Amino acid sequence: MSTLPGQLRPALGHSADLGDFYDGRTDCFIPLSLLAGANASPKTITATKIESANIVVITNDTLDEKFTKLGLGNELAASVLAGMAPVSGSAYYLRSTRRSDQYVEGAVLLELTTERMTLDLSRVQETENISHDVCSTATHAVAGITFGVRIVVAARLALREKCPETAKQLQLKLEELASYMRSRHTLKSKSSPGQDYNQEHGNPPHDALGNLNFAIFSDLNNLQHVQNVGVREVTRFMDDLPSRMAAMDYGRGVNIFYTLVPIDSMKSMHGFRTCSPMVQASDGILQQIIRTFDQWNRVERAIRDYHNKSKAIFFRCPTANRPEAETIENQLESILKEILDMKSDYRRALFDIRSSRCTPARLTQILHRYYTGKASPKVVEPFLSQALEGLDLRMTVLDHGGQYTDYAGALSAISTGSNIYVFYFTQTMKQDKDSWDANHCILISLLRRKSDYVVVVAECAPGEISFSKCRISFYRHYDKIIEDMRGAQDHADQSFAKYDLKTINTDGRPMPIDRQLVKLPCPFGACGNESREWHCYICRQPLEYSNLRFYCDCGHTDVRSFTWQCNSLAHGTQFVQYGPEALRASLLKLESYEEHNILLLGETGVGKSTFINAFYNYMIYRDLDDAMTHEKLEAIIPSSFTFQRIEESPSGRRFIQTDIRVGENDKFEADGTRGDSATQKTGVYRIPIGDRIIRIIDTPGVGDVRGIDADRKNLDNILQTLSRINSLSGIVILLKPNASRLTLTFRFCIQELLTYLHRDAARNIIWGFTNTRQSNYMPGDSYKPLERLLQQHESLGLSLTPDNVFCFDSESFRCLAARKQGCVPTENLNDFRRSWERSTEETNRLLQYVSSLQPHSVTGTLCLNSARELISQLTAPIAEADDKIQWNIKMVKAQLAKVNDAKTRSEVLEQSLHYERVDIEIHRLPRPRTVCKSPACVDFKDVGGVKRPIYKSLCHDPCYLNGVTEEVVGHAALIKCSAFARHSECQNATCGHHWREHMHMWYSQEEKMVTAVDLEVQSKLQKSTSKFEARKTVMQGLEKDLAGHQKELEEIRNAASQFGLFLKRNSITPYNDAMISYLDALIKDEQNLIGFHNSQGEALPGNKKRLKGLEKSKSEYRARIKALENQMTNSDSIELLDEQGVEDMVKKLYSLPLWGSRLQGMRRVVEWSKTENFREQQFRPKVKKEILASLQPQGDKRAVGNTLQAVGSTVSSAISSGYNAIVGVFRQAPNAPSQDSKNHGVKRAPPEDLQPTPPQGYATRSKLRRLRTDISHRQS
Repeated sequence: MSTLPGQLRPALGHSADLGDFYDGRTDCFIPLSLLAGANASPKTITATKIESANIVVITNDTLDEKFTKLGLGNELAASVLAGMAPVSGSAYYLRSTRRSDQYVEGAVLLELTTERMTLDLSRVQETENISHDVCSTATHAVAGITFGVRIVVAARLALREKCPETAKQLQLKLEELASYMRSRHTLKSKSSPGQDYNQEHGNPPHDALGNLNFAIFSDLNNLQHVQNVGVREVTRFMDDLPSRMAAMDYGRGVNIFYTLVPIDSMKSMHGFRTCSPMVQASDGILQQIIRTFDQWNRVERAIRDYHNKSKAIFFRCPTANRPEAETIENQLESILKEILDMKSDYRRALFDIRSSRCTPARLTQILHRYYTGKASPKVVEPFLSQALEGLDLRMTVLDHGGQYTDYAGALSAISTGSNIYVFYFTQTMKQDKDSWDANHCILISLLRRKSDYVVVVAECAPGEISFSKCRISFYRHYDKIIEDMRGAQDHADQSFAKYDLKTINTDGRPMPIDRQLVKLPCPFGACGNESREWHCYICRQPLEYSNLRFYCDCGHTDVRSFTWQCNSLAHGTQFVQYGPEALRASLLKLESYEEHNILLLGETGVGKSTFINAFYNYMIYRDLDDAMTHEKLEAIIPSSFTFQRIEESPSGRRFIQTDIRVGENDKFEADGTRGDSATQKTGVYRIPIGDRIIRIIDTPGVGDVRGIDADRKNLDNILQTLSRINSLSGIVILLKPNASRLTLTFRFCIQELLTYLHRDAARNIIWGFTNTRQSNYMPGDSYKPLERLLQQHESLGLSLTPDNVFCFDSESFRCLAARKQGCVPTENLNDFRRSWERSTEETNRLLQYVSSLQPHSVTGTLCLNSARELISQLTAPIAEADDKIQWNIKMVKAQLAKVNDAKTRSEVLEQSLHYERVDIEIHRLPRPRTVCKSPACVDFKDVGGVKRPIYKSLCHDPCYLNGVTEEVVGHAALIKCSAFARHSECQNATCGHHWREHMHMWYSQEEKMVTAVDLEVQSKLQKSTSKFEARKTVMQGLEKDLAGHQKELEEIRNAASQFGLFLKRNSITPYNDAMISYLDALIKDEQNLIGFHNSQGEALPGNKKRLKGLEKSKSEYRARIKALENQMTNSDSIELLDEQGVEDMVKKLYSLPLWGSRLQGMRRVVEWSKTENFREQQFRPKVKKEILASLQPQGDKRAVGNTLQAVGSTVSSAISSGYNAIVGVFRQAPNAPSQDSKNHGVKRAPPEDLQPTPPQGYATRSKLRRLRTDISHRQS
């Protein structure tokens, strides 16, 4: 009760006189008065006539709404809830609570005011004898009374269907009732005598309010509470109200409000002794108490509904009450007892607080106990919802003539031999919302169909069924005909092609990347010429075609081994053979997929693998909540991260850290948990969406933790992968949003990527930023340094615009992965939902943007990098060729000397017939060998006048370890090589060095002296007659050989110059000028590390070796840049090559008589050692409509629904997203029921003896389509 002077307090049915005392601690009147006499003197009382009518609509039945509309403050409301302030008359409405959720309630309050009487306390002492014997418990006195009458007309509207508009309908009806009362019931009628009231004000709204049930709460004598009346009784009550008012205290009515004055404000005036100050809880706590009572009312309603439904079901079907019903009943009783105990505790606490026996913190403790106890909303609401849903399901099944039983009851029903549908489920399966909702829709449709088939719902115990998702199976004559009705619906509109099992090839070789979607007309003449998409009869996946073979998940086989059955109802049961010529002609008309190839590039650690997994999930699920309802986490690539959360414990708060791993590792992918780069090789992920292909190309990160050599190998691997595709729709460079300056690593990674791209690719470059939640979904601090870096290439159109910048955030996917693995992050869940929403929007926008770009032909980039690779590869051969030419010149001169010194013709010819020359011999190894690169295990020997490394320790030859990048020292996978036998050091007796000093080699290359026979000299041996002729012949041959070497050297150098000019004209960045700075930083770090440990007396041979390798890389890169700059500077007069010119120049080099074959052989061996299979994996997601829409090009009139059909989503939108291809072949059922006598449809042909046979099934196209139509109509 507030202590403000003149506070109005509703009477709530209590009668008191002016001057009566009031106890604010209990909110009750005390039968004592501050006036000594029985009545106050007329001089101290002021009476004021007030004729007013106030009508208020109470739109819902919450306590907060009721208290507010009836004028109760928080303190008085708290007293009413505690039972301290009894209520009667119209206020009894506050005690009336809705007892069921099967209807909604509201009310209209009519408040008529007639008079107000006020006691003038300042004149009371002058005229009256004041009673100074004030009750010690009084806190207030009555200083005013307002007279009139209050009437509450409560209305109830039944929820015949769970329609969200019911509450709105009730509100509109209450407004109509209030309008009627407002126009008809004022204090005095303004109608003239004899005038028809209905003519003036209109007829009562009997028809509009006829379906409402009313209760009347009033302050009228003998009519305080009237229940269960109709609209006519309400209007009659309102018609009689004026006459009833006139009979109450001469028309004044009853006390409806009191004005209370605190005694504290009167003590100076009258010398009262006052009690101690009254303590009150804060408004915030009291409001929370009111909301808590509302929650308790909801719980009690739900429990009451459960009991009522349970009793009704028990009377209708006693066997429907399973044993666990008793457990539910016991738990509900426990919840009710807990609520009653807390209400009792609240009542005592409120009185103790107002009596200063305890602090308001006591109420906070009660609230905490409630929200953390077994009766808390987070515990009770899910439990009650699940219990009520179970009863609703039972009631629905029984209402429609079905049976609700357990697993044993289902077996008993099947044993009757009837045609029977059985819906199997457990309570756990209901958590998979997608599967449950889809099967529930099918169940309802089956129940509502007019059929003699039996429908049984079997609630099974854990362990009684082996499958993990609920399903509906169909049985006929004891046999299971359909394993899963949901899966059968999935295939109701599919056309099937069946192959001869003897012809299938399952060798596991990669599928051709140029395969086409099989869309052919049905060979059966009655089905028309419409092209249809065909699915494999066994695996149910779409058929694809390439080079006279069909491909599916089963394998691949010859196109002639298939028979065909389309989805037309006119087709019949047979599978029809295609004519060879007609099939060949149709295959030639197949269209290729519309490809959208997206290349992902980025720095190591930027999160490409996690981004791909998140990207894939954004394509499938509408939002985070949708993804969380599915049992399986969709991950197409392995990745890992650490998830932290705070745990509350008695000992205090602490961090809990969990390693989250998603996806399955393979030899080309790591999860990154050991610090290695997660992506070890380029991976290709093919996602068919109708007649389009989204191909995501995942690449190893730039700045690989394994070093510069690994970066070069990775980029080579990327280019080898790109050589297998025709174009790139988008080149997404992923960056972190928090790089505030141009760090060496940042510059190196960006410029290294640009170095390998053709300048025509600039228009397809897209900038993607990961983890942007921290930067409000913007590029963040990385924007400015990146913008400055791109200004160097402004002429190419490289820029940052809102169109080509995309901001993603993978934190929502991490949250999803954590929840799937047992971590339940509840904090900031709304932030994760927002993250998913924003990332999904960016995913749709990215796909739409990529589909609008002109694809970049990879030929230009491949030619560019082929030229770059040739320049790099020719550097050593040119040097060697120059050296060998000089060596051969010396040998030619020595040979000339020998020829000049020869005395006879025979000696001249014999000296010239055999000669020595330096040659290069290359050997490709069938398997790599593990060798040690420690200085102690390497010798440098003079081979043909050149110092070459000789690896003394062949630690494991051959090595059968896969996944090791060749010629990379210390590759992470080498730790598994047998040479180390699970140790850090090599177990080879001649080695013993650390595994990080080893590497794999795939080929050997050595120089040797060979003795050649001069065929021309040999042919002239018999013809020449004199010594001089022989000498001349030999001299000409040697000079010709020398001239050939010099000419080819010039050809090679000229080619290098032309390649240099090609790079200058076509590359975005001819070379990475940040590489030297990057290497300098790595060298400095290594030098500091070695220096520190040397000062501690520790030797780091491995680090010293790495330092030497870095310095060598720096020297070689400087030489490469210098050669390239010289070639580009001195090539202004050279004719510019195009892509075809590069290929022609390469062919010309390979055709050189002396060095061409050797150059080609050297390069081929290197290519052999680097070639990897094109690793493409295919995934078929159930893609959202938004994704399909984003891929529709401008002007494309094809409906999205057709594309949905193309990916197999042929069921209605509410259940299509989660359908799985489960159902198997179809069987004939000649007695299958139909819904009409017209088109019964046709049945699938019975399968022949197939080994292995797919799951047996039964369906008719027309039957399944009608069932699906029923579901769609019901949902709409």
